[in-house]
Amino acid sequence: NTLYDNGVSLMIFIDEIIEFYRSLLLIHTGNMALGDLLYSADLRERIKNLLQKADKNKILALLDLWLETREKIKITDIDQLPFEIAIVKSVDS
Repeated sequence: NTLYDNGVSLMIFIDEIIEFYRSLLLIHTGNMALGDLLYSADLRERIKNLLQKADKNKILALLDLWLETREKIKITDIDQLPFEIAIVKSVDS
């Protein structure tokens, strides 16, 4: 609720999450170099550690989850609900 209450567009935020997981997938499959990411060195190092733990199927599942969430927000009266469900599912997976 804090993001939403502060005026953050959930759709833009979700698009950024999707782009992040897309980048992870591209790096994981060798189609992009970690150095190509426009993040700080510290964040790239954290991403590198994350990639060592994650497999392609997990990244794909999270991408699917966020793509579905973006679509669900368009058809619900409570924008935050699909977002909150996706957060819980992301943490649990």
